[in-house]
Amino acid sequence: MQFIVVFHPKEIFKTHGLPKDFAEVEVAEQAQAKALYKNGDIRQIWALKKEGNGAVGLFEAGSHEELQVMIASFPMVQKDYADYQVFPLGPFEAFSE
Repeated sequence: MQFIVVFHPKEIFKTHGLPKDFAEVEVAEQAQAKALYKNGDIRQIWALKKEGNGAVGLFEAGSHEELQVMIASFPMVQKDYADYQVFPLGPFEAFSE
């Protein structure tokens, strides 16, 4: 199964500033994304240049539960520095003929 996952820094950072360890956690976040990419769990990943930064990833997982384990492995999620949205993907009906 494929999923689009959109990650954004927490809204509170816009008004209260970033935590002191944010840059350090961001480096660990990027390393985790690389590891998942090399493993084939992330098919594509893009940086969001608007809307307060963030990232969009195309994930490959056997189930929603497996995807949640991957998402939980990200340091920004573990530290509660990021919010995310999950969009499950399916076949485009017009191509099913």
